[in-house]
Amino acid sequence: MEASPPRSACAETEAAWESGSQGSGSGNAVLTVPDPVRPVSGARGHPSEDSQSQRSRRAISVADATAASEGMERIGPEGRYILGRELGRGGMAVVFLASDEVLGREVALKQLMLQDDSDKGLEERFRQEARVVASISHANIVQIYDFFEQRGQLWIAMELMQGGDLADEIERRERFAPSDSLAVAAQVARGLAATHVRGIVHRDVKPMNILLGSDGTPKLTDFGLAKLMQASVHTVAGSVMGSPFYMSPEQATGGPTGVGTDMYSLGVTLYQLVTGRLPFEGNASEVMAQHVTQLPPVPACHVADLDPRIQTIILDMLEKDPERRLPTMTEFIERAEALASGSSSRSS
Repeated sequence: MEASPPRSACAETEAAWESGSQGSGSGNAVLTVPDPVRPVSGARGHPSEDSQSQRSRRAISVADATAASEGMERIGPEGRYILGRELGRGGMAVVFLASDEVLGREVALKQLMLQDDSDKGLEERFRQEARVVASISHANIVQIYDFFEQRGQLWIAMELMQGGDLADEIERRERFAPSDSLAVAAQVARGLAATHVRGIVHRDVKPMNILLGSDGTPKLTDFGLAKLMQASVHTVAGSVMGSPFYMSPEQATGGPTGVGTDMYSLGVTLYQLVTGRLPFEGNASEVMAQHVTQLPPVPACHVADLDPRIQTIILDMLEKDPERRLPTMTEFIERAEALASGSSSRSS
């Protein structure tokens, strides 16, 4: 990885970034972080104050999920799905490999772990959201096949992605070439644009929610869960729901969310792809406060020869004020693809 430029150079570019942006030193109102802040879930590789062991206890036991004769546990309408091995788990779901015996294909079967009976009022909203997402057919959105309830738990059958997630790929590569970073972000933005047209805001864009096909095509997932958990950010007293390391300032303060929220989180993801680092570091509460009150180091602090136009587009996505960010995913796609083409030509 290339060495970072001298700190004095970073300080100069940071000063320029601050003079043209809504930082804490501008005349614009500064958002404040509610106190106390207790994030429910964190980013991969970072601390989270919600214990995974506690979340796991809210799920049906693995023994209950798989202890059928010879591992052939059937689940779903008329036992349509044969449950296989666990593929992974996150803050609020466990994903299993499953076989759809009706259509003869493998699927990913996600079991949502609702916390308690108080969540019942949210279940119908989640069902409605899942139906909307299932109605969107797009090359950059993981397709939902089925939605059902069994054993008091909600399940989603969805497209099986063979390439892991973008977080794994970032960990493997450390950082992407600028042209590749822009290409990935543009494809993700295409999926987001398709949902924004239908009035859906993802609210939890991050590498772990971007799955990769066997050919490397990125596809967004977790729309329904993100919508459910983020529709009102402060859904639990004293808590903030979401992923602090990719969270927009308005989410961190419980403000209204919209297209700009997804733009900011995609900007954090693009920053990480280009630089191999997150814009802010620390524990979850510290990072949330930084998203609200501080400007990130400009990407050139980590990638000395970065095209300044790429830096500009990233910083335009990371404006504190949603009104000052890029207004639409379509505009981002146009700029990103033009830059990706130019960056690729120079590197060849």
